[in-house]
Amino acid sequence: MKRHCLAALLAGLLVSAGPATAQPRPAADGRVAAGRLVVGLSVAPSGLDPHAYAANSDSTVHANIYEALVRIDPAGAATPSLATGWSVAEGFAWDIALRPGVVFHDGTPFTAEDVVASFARASSLKTSLRGLASKLQPITRVEVRGPHALRLYTVGPAPTLIADLAKVPILRRSEATVTEPEAFNSLREAIGTGPFRAVGYVPEASLELARHAGWWGGAQPWASAALRFIPRDAVRAAALLAGDIDVIEKVSAADAQMLAGRRDFTLARASAASAVYVIPHVAREDGGAFLAGPGGGPLAANPLRDRRVRQALSRAVARPALTERLLAGAGIPAGQIAPTGNPQFVDGLGAPAQDLAAARALLAEAGFGEGFRLTLHGPSDRYAGITQVAEALAQMWSRIGVAAQVKTMPWNMLARRAGRGEFAALLFACCASTLDTLSVTRDLLASNDPARSLGVSNYGRYANPALDRILEEGLTTFDPVVRARAQREAAQVLADDVPLVPLYHPLNIWAARAPVVYEARLDGLSPVVGAARGPGDMGARPNARP
Repeated sequence: MKRHCLAALLAGLLVSAGPATAQPRPAADGRVAAGRLVVGLSVAPSGLDPHAYAANSDSTVHANIYEALVRIDPAGAATPSLATGWSVAEGFAWDIALRPGVVFHDGTPFTAEDVVASFARASSLKTSLRGLASKLQPITRVEVRGPHALRLYTVGPAPTLIADLAKVPILRRSEATVTEPEAFNSLREAIGTGPFRAVGYVPEASLELARHAGWWGGAQPWASAALRFIPRDAVRAAALLAGDIDVIEKVSAADAQMLAGRRDFTLARASAASAVYVIPHVAREDGGAFLAGPGGGPLAANPLRDRRVRQALSRAVARPALTERLLAGAGIPAGQIAPTGNPQFVDGLGAPAQDLAAARALLAEAGFGEGFRLTLHGPSDRYAGITQVAEALAQMWSRIGVAAQVKTMPWNMLARRAGRGEFAALLFACCASTLDTLSVTRDLLASNDPARSLGVSNYGRYANPALDRILEEGLTTFDPVVRARAQREAAQVLADDVPLVPLYHPLNIWAARAPVVYEARLDGLSPVVGAARGPGDMGARPNARP
């Protein structure tokens, strides 16, 4: 991949990725008036099996078709969906009241048995991607106490369980034994209780949706919708300008600046709960295929196993240059998993300042004063400007003697390979679906234990018994004092040991063509129910229901 000096890269990025200038088509207004919405998404789902992958790219699409017991509202709070309420029962258990009168797209009534079957399937489904088993890990038994009543027994106190259930869609119990992806991608089994039915699907290209007339949440304003999967930011923006698309997500900073001055478009912004970071592979003893000595020869040991090397890589990063210059303010520098403003943000552990001298000294102290070579793998889609971020990191690391080659690929391909532990250094992002940093840390950094669904996204295979004890204590208590202490201690481990190199919290931006408006979400999802026909519809739309 062609290299540029950092200054040229940062200064020239937004010019080279400038917005398209296509003229709008009058047909767009007629389409919207007729009740049809077209949405441009940045990443295609891995498929239509709602239990196969827990990534936002899949959840955005699945949320139109399937529902969970709980939904996360735009502000990040857990609210009722297929469950109308919940309470802690005696012992280690939760009582769940289910919504009566709900039907699946084929008319099948929704009952507690569908929940039992869906939980069993999600817990056991074998997939090459990060599935949903970790969300259900605390549950030891599900007891049906009536057609619309459940009791969930847990191994111990499970304070995060309700929020975790928002990630587990419910299928008909007849689908519990179906595991073939094609059964869902062909639409034969893509049957949920959600506001839309899937009526056409072309993998990596588009999904056609039709209104579910029997949806318990009320009639949707859109009779039909189309999701178009368009990885390139500039192409999505061009389609919006041309009138081919009504709403786009992941708007680049350049396109947001251009659209902000136009009365025929509206922008919606929300700080993301997710973080973008680098994952160093610390378990491999030798250098592996993507690490080499300064001259290109093999390394006797993996430098990333030494925390001083990881600290050096972190101290070499100028995070404000990434967020303010490269991303034009569409990000917040990160030093921990929780963003500023999150109640779980730990004061005193902000983003480290760039210190090249300290970084070089740390490398020399670790025995790598001559530097080394590595390949940084990252996504080519999903986050605006992410490829340029990878190139900028390579330039920054070169200033301390670490020569980084950047290789990018589509997110879904990257995730599959990351799950197999193939990469030495990985530019990745997680986890917008929850504000609970202990749950995120469990998935990202707990010692990998598939049997207990721990460390399901620990792609660097980091293992720290002290952190495991902190997470276990914090995740098995309702005591807010104990949980807060565990959150602080886990954040301190991340700051000291650097098992991940936090970079920034992205700012999510949506753009809509008038008269459509879109509601920004903290989790970054882009469901069709987030769109309405102008400000007058905002308060009454189903997305705002209690």
